[in-house]
Amino acid sequence: DLGKTLTVKTVECCAFEDMVIDSVILPETIKSIFSCAFLNSKIKSINLPEGLTFLGTSAFRDCYNLKEISIPSTLSVIKEHTFTGCKDLTKVIFQEGLKRIHNSAFKYASISSLNFPDSLTVIGEGAFESCLVKDINFGKGLQIIYDEAFYDCSQLETVKFQEGISEICEGAFSECKNLISFILPDSLQKLNNEVLDNCKNLTHVHLGKNTKIVENNDFCLSCNSLERITVNPENKQYYVKDDVLYDAKDKMLVKACPCSPISHILVPPDIEDV
Repeated sequence: DLGKTLTVKTVECCAFEDMVIDSVILPETIKSIFSCAFLNSKIKSINLPEGLTFLGTSAFRDCYNLKEISIPSTLSVIKEHTFTGCKDLTKVIFQEGLKRIHNSAFKYASISSLNFPDSLTVIGEGAFESCLVKDINFGKGLQIIYDEAFYDCSQLETVKFQEGISEICEGAFSECKNLISFILPDSLQKLNNEVLDNCKNLTHVHLGKNTKIVENNDFCLSCNSLERITVNPENKQYYVKDDVLYDAKDKMLVKACPCSPISHILVPPDIEDV
């Protein structure tokens, strides 16, 4: 009637909230999906087209039936709670171009495997809390993992870092009860409090040459299956003797391995604090 072609560029706030719909096909013209657009809908499938640059807070929160999503390369940020509570979401494809995943973005999702692009720099607080992920591969661009980002990922077995990350914040991998080994790259500088708290099956932790345990905290509290800690020989702060981690600069005994086969430990005479 208007004598011209109209294109849809946005999906407004709460546009499909609580709706009983199985699938949505979005046109390539879509640039923005605003907050709560599909909140608590019954949607099972949707395409996020290339060209999408904005995805609002809680856009797909509590979409219990959503099973798979592919993040387009044009989307650089996944905001808070975007996919929180998507309990059937088992597969997420991340593209190069994604830079930040904000707090609780995928909390309670059932994602089984995570492969992050090299462009990703930040993973926010509780971003993947209580997910069912079994393996994680981090990209080269990752710089920081915030507090409890992977808290209570109880199925997590393997984590692979690449050089580049500089800090892992408090409790980032705590309660990951199936995690067996945790090998930190040389680029890591700050390992914060209780990063591996209550990882009950953890047997091996390796510190890189630049790793500093912030304030000599117990980064692997209640890891009662821990058999050994290793340290890059170029690390000037820490060393291991008889399966015990020592801080050479602060003259402190940092961590003894509960499951070490060594029955007698001789603490070096220069160690002043335990």
